[in-house]
Amino acid sequence: MNNKILIFDAIGGLSDQKKNIISAIQFCNKHNFKFTFNQSTCRPKENPTIYRKYDIDNLFDINVFSIYDNFINYNEIKNKINDNNTYDFFTDKINGKLYNSDYKNYLNDIKNNICNIISNCEKEYIIIGGGCWSYIDYKYNEYMIHDFIQPSKKIMDKYNEINEKINCSEYNFIHYRYEKDWENFLLKQNKPFICPLLDTLIKNIPFKKKMPIYICTSCIETLYDKKLMLKPLSEYSNILYKNEKDFADFNYDECGYVDYLIGKNAEEIYGFSHSGFSKNLNNLKKTNNYYDTV
Repeated sequence: MNNKILIFDAIGGLSDQKKNIISAIQFCNKHNFKFTFNQSTCRPKENPTIYRKYDIDNLFDINVFSIYDNFINYNEIKNKINDNNTYDFFTDKINGKLYNSDYKNYLNDIKNNICNIISNCEKEYIIIGGGCWSYIDYKYNEYMIHDFIQPSKKIMDKYNEINEKINCSEYNFIHYRYEKDWENFLLKQNKPFICPLLDTLIKNIPFKKKMPIYICTSCIETLYDKKLMLKPLSEYSNILYKNEKDFADFNYDECGYVDYLIGKNAEEIYGFSHSGFSKNLNNLKKTNNYYDTV
């Protein structure tokens, strides 16, 4: 096995973070590299357009990666890493280049040459960073997305707590995406930002069975004041949601992971067709349910 250790981050929304993890594992297993994970995204709830990072074990259970002989716990090497023995591939080749006019051709060039770059590097540690799924051959793997990758204990404990409070064995699920980070992303992609009133979705989405609806969104209690709901939540008897007071010490991405776990156990999913979160849950349910295409 190659003695170099590749250091990855899980960056982006929850779906992209999982894609980064899967890509790193697939790539390193294919090419016989050792690997580790350092950080993941922790966006503040009040402004998810701000990307911050923290240790990955705050969001994911890193113990599951120990099944791979080539996985190294980052805590075992972090004090050994220095400028003399480390090559920062991310800063040198990726950072600031993803939104250049010719970035697709650039990423293809990186994809074709990354193995040679790593193999020819004389440093022991190579910082690959985040976003690797876009230039390493990512292969969708339903088992890894939904079952192998696991949340941290903090996330799992909160899910169990909220699940008890919801106390509903059967429910449908709407992934309502109105937050500013999504609007900004779609503008960069020249895609329309479709954000109907939540009342309209609750009334018109053609769920096959009538049952309570869990609303997956952030700060749902503010939607009436933001004119995204015509009626206040108190006037709905069939709506389930998480109370923000229960998530005072949770960031945006931690809240999203709890929502994802709730979505896994829902009967039907309706989401936004450009969202990886919505796509992953629809793939799991073998459906194609998106409120912007109904």
